[in-house]
Amino acid sequence: MGTSLGTPAYMAPEQAAGDEVDARADLYAWGVIAYELLTGKHPFADKTTGQQLIAAHITEKPKPLLDVVTADARRDVNVRALAPLVMQCLEKQPSARPANARVVLDALEKPVTAPSGTSRGRLIGIGTAALVVAAALTWFASSRGGGTAAAAVARYEPKRVVVATFENKTGDKSFDPLGVMAADWIARGLVGTGLVDVGGTAADLQARGVATSAAGADIAMQGLARAANAGIVVSGAFYKQGDSVLFQADFTDANAAKLVQSVGPVSALAASPLTGVELLRQRVMGALAPLVDPMLATFASQTRQPPSVEAYRELLAGEASFYTNEPEAMDHYRRAAQMDSSYVFPLLRFALLAGNRADAPRFDSALAVLRPRRARMTLYEQAYFDYAACATSIDREPCVTATREMMRLSPKSQNAAYLHGVMLRAAY
Repeated sequence: MGTSLGTPAYMAPEQAAGDEVDARADLYAWGVIAYELLTGKHPFADKTTGQQLIAAHITEKPKPLLDVVTADARRDVNVRALAPLVMQCLEKQPSARPANARVVLDALEKPVTAPSGTSRGRLIGIGTAALVVAAALTWFASSRGGGTAAAAVARYEPKRVVVATFENKTGDKSFDPLGVMAADWIARGLVGTGLVDVGGTAADLQARGVATSAAGADIAMQGLARAANAGIVVSGAFYKQGDSVLFQADFTDANAAKLVQSVGPVSALAASPLTGVELLRQRVMGALAPLVDPMLATFASQTRQPPSVEAYRELLAGEASFYTNEPEAMDHYRRAAQMDSSYVFPLLRFALLAGNRADAPRFDSALAVLRPRRARMTLYEQAYFDYAACATSIDREPCVTATREMMRLSPKSQNAAYLHGVMLRAAY
């Protein structure tokens, strides 16, 4: 309550206002998507900023769908049948919308009689749009846990992974940042394989303003699973033993609410703890293989060189500021790159933000440093560099190509898919 979370273009009025929401907010979002599918434009297409969209959702009534579609579509029996339903879903008051997704599905399943003289091909064309709309609604109905469709599936995606911040049990608060670092390094390793659907880390979700926990460890674990829609939660802790740090990880099946496996402990010198985190990452990937994808066992044997703790701390500070304070994030990325010259990812993020901010001097400077290193980057980093390098270009086609390659290399990466979608929209 009091917090507005979501994508501005698809937020229900009560969601945008920070009021209490229920499944009818999803029906509003479905209505926006259906309106777009049938008319080719957003109900508030003239709004260009998030603030304008939120204000429109709360205060403005969209034009009737039948007033926006083409003349041919307006005469089509399928469009005319769908229009009142879509507009009802776009009502400002939740009570004026359908009671739940089942009501909408039932309406969609009612037969529509075509008038005489209507061509069969035309009906199939509009029918395809209706099927897409219906498919989206089926997803909403099943994912919200209502009705018999939801009873047959797990609450959370059974092969999706989210990583909790590791608990510091050393008794030394100076080791606190290591908990976020361990979670992030493991999550990045999993994403880099392209085999695992990773819902992020607790710190990443919190940086994006997503509430993940409540009082009590078990409740917090379920909150994290719910926030990421992840059926597998990787959590863990680390301990001090002499001049070493010991790491251990646990896997929790969020759907069954039970611990299913433990990994470790693995040991590393306290002076270079991330080497222990890398060993733990390999063990985690090997242990996840039977649960997610057997190919993970192959990737588990491929060691990586982690950056220095200081550089990684600065990177994570930059990631935490990425969504809220871009100049601050850029300062953290710059310091991370200075602390470990072999660590290219902070510079990639720095270049991306500089391009987004139209900061040409710093953008060009970062590219000048990165370009000679491209051949030594991983394939994913190379694609990310190509994407960042075209951020200020009018020609978006290289960006589309780069993000498509990111998706190919990491097909289950949500971020790669999101960036590809943004670039497609910008290009076409």
